[in-house]
Amino acid sequence: MGNVFIDTSAEIQHGCKIGPNVSILGHVRIGEGVRISNAILLEDSVIQPNAVLANVILGWTSVVGSWARIEGVIPVKENDDDEVYRNPKKEAIVEADRVIKDGVTTIGCGVFIEPELLIRNCIILPNKAVDESALN
Repeated sequence: MGNVFIDTSAEIQHGCKIGPNVSILGHVRIGEGVRISNAILLEDSVIQPNAVLANVILGWTSVVGSWARIEGVIPVKENDDDEVYRNPKKEAIVEADRVIKDGVTTIGCGVFIEPELLIRNCIILPNKAVDESALN
């Protein structure tokens, strides 16, 4: 739904909801029940079943485990002058560093994210294995 580009070589299983604002490049494999919005998935990445990606750039040959949730939190403007950000733990409104201001979680190439993790507002360097949830 919405603005979506999917390369013809990508494999997408049934029951996925993709869009808006998604680009899926060559040889990406997406499992059943995956939800993707506001994301770029680079070549040869794999999204296992029932994962959620929102506001994400996923690097080449990276793997997201099943039932994982990877997201960036988009800033909320109260007025034209101030930008404030919702804290995922519902604490007081905080002034945020560059990662939160960008509102995008960026995952380098060759990263493996274990199943059932929450990754929010993070930058993950290339060739890493993530085995615990991470915030900011």
